[in-house]
Amino acid sequence: MYFKNLYFGNAGADAAGDAIMLPQSSFIGMTIVDDTSTVCKFDKIDGQLDVSTVTLTHAAGKHVEAMTEVAKRCLSNPKNGFVSVVDLDSTNTDYSPTVITNITIA
Repeated sequence: MYFKNLYFGNAGADAAGDAIMLPQSSFIGMTIVDDTSTVCKFDKIDGQLDVSTVTLTHAAGKHVEAMTEVAKRCLSNPKNGFVSVVDLDSTNTDYSPTVITNITIA
C-alpha cells in the first residue's frame, strides 16, 4: 500500500513557493474565492498556519471545471503514489489541466 501525494507546480518552478507536494490525506476541500480563483485547502503543514492552501487561477466562471480536474486527479490510481494535479511546466493535459492557468501557494 502507498500514500498518494498531490503535486502543484507553476511554470518554471525553481524556487521556494513555486511548487508543493502534499499528502492527499491532508486534503480538506475546495472553495470559490472570486470569479477567477478557487482555493484547495489542506491540513496545516507547519505550526504557523491554520491551513495550507493552493489557490488555482482559471478563466472567469470556470470553478466547476477546475474542481472537476482536481477531483479527477485525486481519484486516479498511480502505481507510485505521485499525482500531478497541476504542473504548468507540462504541456501534457494529463499532468496540467488547461483550465488552470496559475497557482499560488500559501
